[in-house]
Amino acid sequence: MRKLFITACTALFTLPAAYAGGDMAADIRSGSFWSMSQDAVTNKYFVGEMYSWLDDAKSQIRIHNRGNLKVGAFSPEVYMFNTSGDNFGSISIIVYNKGDNGPLSQQAFDSKVEQTISALNDALGVKATGGKKAGKKDSPIAERTWRWTWEGGAAAMEAASTGGDAKASKGKKGASSAPFESEYIRVRIGANAEAIATGGAKDTARRADIKKNCIRRAASMPESERPRCVSAKAVWLDVPMVDQGDKGYCLPATVSRIFSLYGMDGVDMHTIAAMCDSSASQGTTTESMVKALRSIASKYHVKLFRITDEGKVIPIASKETKKERESKFFASPEAAVLGTYPWVAEYNKLASREGKPGIPLRTDVNPLEVADPDLLLKARNKGVKKFMDVVKKNVDAGVPLFWCVTLGLYPEEPALPQSRGGHMRLIIGYDEGKKTIIYSDSWGVGHEVKAMDVAKAAAMTADRFALKSSR
Repeated sequence: MRKLFITACTALFTLPAAYAGGDMAADIRSGSFWSMSQDAVTNKYFVGEMYSWLDDAKSQIRIHNRGNLKVGAFSPEVYMFNTSGDNFGSISIIVYNKGDNGPLSQQAFDSKVEQTISALNDALGVKATGGKKAGKKDSPIAERTWRWTWEGGAAAMEAASTGGDAKASKGKKGASSAPFESEYIRVRIGANAEAIATGGAKDTARRADIKKNCIRRAASMPESERPRCVSAKAVWLDVPMVDQGDKGYCLPATVSRIFSLYGMDGVDMHTIAAMCDSSASQGTTTESMVKALRSIASKYHVKLFRITDEGKVIPIASKETKKERESKFFASPEAAVLGTYPWVAEYNKLASREGKPGIPLRTDVNPLEVADPDLLLKARNKGVKKFMDVVKKNVDAGVPLFWCVTLGLYPEEPALPQSRGGHMRLIIGYDEGKKTIIYSDSWGVGHEVKAMDVAKAAAMTADRFALKSSR
């Protein structure tokens, strides 16, 4: 069974700070905040804070708060200001998440929730309503939602956890008593309920709309507006950026980017991380990823597929099938390696001819991590055309691909925060002029649209998946 490990991925960049000062509560309560220009907000409030744009399109700015930027007594560590024309349309805030802040006890988590509610009640001038847990039909994890509505705006807060239900399930047959796990507390503030609304399964975009609105063609763009890495024949999907920060959340961030493309921006990377049991420092195994994706695909009405080296597209059911279970068992370690990585046989033949070490047929060795890069290109060359054909077919249909790779085999530009190991990224396009694939990493500015020779892309591939909208 293939066991690629998706390791930690880091984004390291900052831009110069702006200097001014203060508490945004009065302008947010009155509603005047949302009519202020971005420059006016920057000059009035971003008090010596370090901040950076999340993407080249400048759709979202992230501020690492030094304690000066507040909404009343509410002063979280990180703000995300979402742009709307020349103004800011809403503010997204992660008050707490397990990946950045570490786990909390149930008592500490509940206390942080209550402190946040109290601070926002005072700052916004109205009391929160709600607080009930979402049902299983609405959320795959235990998530509670509170809302604030006033004449000048609206706000919402979600607090999520897993486990900790032994008391509630006492006496029920088959009841789970998993230990409590704190997941996240997030807040959204905007001009009205529409400004802070997020999409779910019912809001899934139609594939025809994605093709119409999200496919970019270099030929139709002025040369000055094209990414430098592409030619006039390039085609790619404009997938929203999600920056995972310095956590091993490349998989959850990648999933949330696809869902944002499909209109389901309410399913963010912290929700996915909770479902995938992602480690902030080490990432997510492919097995746990597939298990989580099965559940996600079923809940959010998308279909999950695995794409083989031969170009076969294999549907993955919501539950593991008998055939899949049986396929995990091989007669020997050698059969397991060759059954999972069929290209290893060709690689070892070439290695023998050239007097180079072959790849050990052992299940504790990742073939991609010990392969010679030049020999790997030759061994996997037969699959290059099929690799490109699959990319073209999916991108033309408005479907980006999960791309599981092993980094460190071939140089990449710009330089990567993670230099070696397993990683999850997106294939978002192709360039027939340069014979490259176009891909994207969840590391913010500079990583939205990148290109790589298709032969090298095929050689470094560990696995590929697709989540397709059912509409």
